[in-house]
Formats: sequence, C-alpha cells, structure tokens
Amino acid sequence: FSSHDGWKHGNITGDFSNVVVQAPSSSAKAGKVDLNFPTIIHATEVEIENKDVKIDLPSVSFKSILQKKNHWAVNVVKTKKIFITQSGQRIFSADSVLVAGSEFTRKSQPMIASVEIFEPEIFLFDGANETVAQKERAALPMPKHLVLHPGIIHLSDKKRVSFGKLQGDIKAGTLKCAFLRFETQRMHVRINGVSIQRRNLAMDALHLAPNEAWFKANNLEGDLIKADLYGIHIKSFYKGDFNKFNLSKNLTVSLENFEVDVKRDKRQEDPPVIEKPPTLDGLLQLPEGLELKSVDIKRGKLRYTETSEKTAADGVVTLEDVFARLEFDTTRSPSPVQTMKVQAKLYNAGLLDLHYATIDSSSFNLALQLKNFDLTNLNHIVVPLQSLQIKSGYLNHYNLDVIADKEKAVGTAVITYKNLHLEIFKPTEPEKRTLGTELLTLLADGIILKHSKKNAVAPVEQSRLKHKSVFNYWVKSAVHGAMGAIRKGKSK
Repeated sequence: FSSHDGWKHGNITGDFSNVVVQAPSSSAKAGKVDLNFPTIIHATEVEIENKDVKIDLPSVSFKSILQKKNHWAVNVVKTKKIFITQSGQRIFSADSVLVAGSEFTRKSQPMIASVEIFEPEIFLFDGANETVAQKERAALPMPKHLVLHPGIIHLSDKKRVSFGKLQGDIKAGTLKCAFLRFETQRMHVRINGVSIQRRNLAMDALHLAPNEAWFKANNLEGDLIKADLYGIHIKSFYKGDFNKFNLSKNLTVSLENFEVDVKRDKRQEDPPVIEKPPTLDGLLQLPEGLELKSVDIKRGKLRYTETSEKTAADGVVTLEDVFARLEFDTTRSPSPVQTMKVQAKLYNAGLLDLHYATIDSSSFNLALQLKNFDLTNLNHIVVPLQSLQIKSGYLNHYNLDVIADKEKAVGTAVITYKNLHLEIFKPTEPEKRTLGTELLTLLADGIILKHSKKNAVAPVEQSRLKHKSVFNYWVKSAVHGAMGAIRKGKSK
C-alpha cells in the first residue's frame, strides 16, 4: 500500500486480499482488490449482502474516481457477470453491466447517467412472496438512460418472456423495445416495435398464432386463431412519473389494421360443457386494474373456416374492410363492453352494419342490416356444410332487431330479395341429381320458398345454447331470422 499526496490530490495504490467490510445490516467481501486510485479500482470474487439479498460479482471495476465538493463521482463501473439472489433464490443475472456517470452523496440518492446491461435474466416472484427487500429495491434510483440488450424475464408460473433490445430515457419519459415474445397454453405471442412516448403506448404489430401442439394433444373442438394486428396505439397509458409507473384509467385504444383467421373442425370431440356469458362481458378479459374507455378499429379482415363433420369440406365466411368501435362501461372494473358498432363487407360484397348494446350483465340489444348482396356468395359456406346450393338470388336488404337475454332472443326480421333459386344435392355426390333431390329442390325452390319478397316481416324467437359463445347466439338469431322471413314473412 502506498500513498502520494493523499485522497484529494494524489494517488493511492495497493493490493489487498480477503477484504471484509461489515455494517450492522450489511456486509461486503472481496477475494482480491487491486487499487490504483483515482484511476481504477478492480475487485474480484465480490459478495455483497443486505438482509436477505445477496449480490455476487466475479469481477468489477471502478474507473476515474473523483472527489468533488460534497460528493464522489465515478466515471465508469463495469462488471463481468452479476448474480443477485434473495433468500437463496435467484432474481437477476447478466453477462455484464456497464454503469456510466455516477455521483454519490450521503444526503441524497445516487445520481446515475446511464446503465447498459448485456444478456439480462430477470426472475419474478409471486406478489405474495414480496418482501421488504423487494419493496426497497423498487425505490432504487433509476438511471437517466437505460439499455437492456436481448434477455429473458422468468415469470412465477415457470413461463418466460423474451425481449429484444430495450432503450429508455427516464427524463424524457420514453421507452423502446424491439420485441416481446412469450407463450400461453394455447397461443404463441409476439409483439414488435413497442414504444412509450409522452405517456402513450404504441406497438407496431401484435402476432398471435395457435399452439397447435396443445390442440393436437387435447383433440377437442375449439377455435384455432391466427391474428396479426398492426398500428396499436394506447393514449395516456400511465399516470405519474415514469419511474413510478401506474396504469391510467379510461384508456383509449386505436388499431390501424388487422387480419384474423379462425378455424374450427367439427370432426373433433366436443369440449366440456361450460356455460358462457350471454353478453360481451367475456370478450376482452382485462387484467385487474386495467380499464378501457374505447377501442377504434380502422380497417381489418376476418376469415372463419369450419370443417364439416359429415363431408370434411371447409365452409368459409369472410368479412373485409371491417371498421369497428367499442365503448366500455367505465363504472365497472374491469370494464365490460357497453356498445359495439361494426361496418364490414360480407365476402367483400354486401354491406353489413351491426349495432350491439349491453342492457345488463345478462341481456343485450342487437340490430344488424345487410344490403346489396349477391346471395350466391353464401355458397362458400352452405355448399360444404348444408348440401345446398344457391343458384341465384339478390338481397336488397335484410334487417334484424332483437332483445336477448340468457334464455332467448326475441324481435323481428325484415327482408327484401329477388330471383332466389336453390338446389339440394347429396353431400357425398353433389354432381348427381336423383328423384329425391329433384323433389326437395322443387319443394324448396318456389313452393316453400318464394323467388322474391319485398319488406317481408317475420317474428324472431331464438333459444340460446348456453355452452356456445355470444357470437354463436348472434349468428343463430340472424340466420334463423332470415330463414323465417323468407319462409313465412309477410309484406308490410
């Protein structure tokens, strides 16, 4: 150990082994310390303990150490490997950490200009396991600039979230993350281009893909959903300071574009019978504390494919140019859907307009209109699934208005169409016509069903299948309402 002109003006050099610094509630140990003050201090085999938290630093260096009037400044702190454990359980590790521009004083928290972390792994506890030490760490000073290179967050349920390069500016209140990737039991999820700026959250894209291994293993009938959402914006996502993050209430969300592909195979086994909500309460299962005011969808495409259990053929329904607005009941938490308005083109042809309003938790009003539609487009769904073909037909307009509860939907249907002609065939031999199919076609085409009707009105009464979704309730009401108006409807 040698000193020249002391701490303030000179330099101090020395080599130390098995260094121990003890305080009432904490301690620090180092296997070796190489001192060349103020240029550099390098230590190896460092262990720091504070209550139940332990930090292991195989190698750490402090460079350019300066004493100013009332504080110390360290230009660079660099570690090679870092491991943090709590009560013997790892909560953080990284390949290396680089801290630049630190200032320390006894009277206030340290000031840190920037922190850069390489290959971080973060291990989260259940909320029930949160200790005083964790709460203290939450109050640690945040650096002005933070960079996390690609890493992993390990969740308490043994799942994990992978993330791309993350950059944050605490003073400016901005955060950017290249991507987030994780899995649920049934879905693969990837979010690209996450950013927070001026308290607004944006995502370039959200991709959802079915975990087909789970569906194959369970072999139950269900919806395989593949979704790509683009240009997601959430205004005023948080309140308070950036480093004391609190979710805002009454969030507004906008979505620039989406493509959703839903597939259902009716040949698979039926899932367990579970009663589902009769309204849109279950449409968006929001986390506790997250409350939405509105969601606006500016454009999108929805495709639904159903495989017949009888013919193994695929029936397809498509909605193009989907525009939608959802408004939520902000008096309840989490916020349920209060109203929904949708406009779309059915098979990129007929104009569909749908209005939904929740009356209470078990009832709703549904009004829809479909107009200017070539009915032969429906062959995409009726030919594979119903052994029926629409030879011709044009829908001027179809209106449905019902009030529905958990038991049934009641209302009226009004329809105007012309030149409707049908053909019925055997599902196994659609190209062959027999006496039986000829007779059924004759009965359906012109005797039971009229070729044309104008403003034909019929009552609608549709029972609810309690184990089916609210969307199934809507479709059943709309289809049966239309068929009732075609078969029995009387003109005004």
